Amino acid sequence: MRSLGRWHFYRHEYTESVQCFTKSFEINRNKADDWFTCGCAYMRLEELDKAIFAFGNVVAIDEQQVEAWGNIANCYAVQDRYKEALACTEQALKINRRHWKIWQNCIRFSLSTNNFYKAVNCIRELLNKDQFEGLNGALCLKLTEIFLSKYTVEAGISRTEADRHKGFLYEFFREWCDKINDY
Repeated sequence: MRSLGRWHFYRHEYTESVQCFTKSFEINRNKADDWFTCGCAYMRLEELDKAIFAFGNVVAIDEQQVEAWGNIANCYAVQDRYKEALACTEQALKINRRHWKIWQNCIRFSLSTNNFYKAVNCIRELLNKDQFEGLNGALCLKLTEIFLSKYTVEAGISRTEADRHKGFLYEFFREWCDKINDY
């Protein structure tokens, strides 16, 4: 059933693939690779809760599976559950801090949860890795929007404190632009 599940998956027959994997799990639920492929099939079928469950089984068997953490995060993001997506991405970063795509997802989910400083730290990490893809003016504007809404208006902080934070933001943007221009 496992082999047949993979065969159906590679033929883009995702419903049949899931059916075969479901039967195989009745015999042996401890095959992380099978759960992963089943989760991918569920993603293709847009059954995200079932995909999250399948990828959850992958990380329950082997919590070092970065791709499974990433897929769980992406499923949560499609469901607009960005806090959960950010938590899964942070788990993936604990395992693999070198992969730039994980950092980009962390930026995306941090911005979606208005977590300004986490997004800035992720951008700094990408800059240190000389990964500039996705680091653009639109991202600067989104960061500025979050900063101004979260740390000045909503937080009710003093003008002096707001200027201190704004100085941090401008210094960061200057470093960012210098780094990109040096590239």
